[in-house]
Amino acid sequence: ASKHVLAIPMYPELTEEKQEYVVSKISKFYNKSISKLAN
Repeated sequence: ASKHVLAIPMYPELTEEKQEYVVSKISKFYNKSISKLAN
């Protein structure tokens, strides 16, 4: 079983613009987390 769950918005009416927004925020979050681990 997983200790963590990532819930992201997914539904047919989600525009491409909003999809890109969600993906960019997730990407920024993980890039910051990886940078902290590297230091």
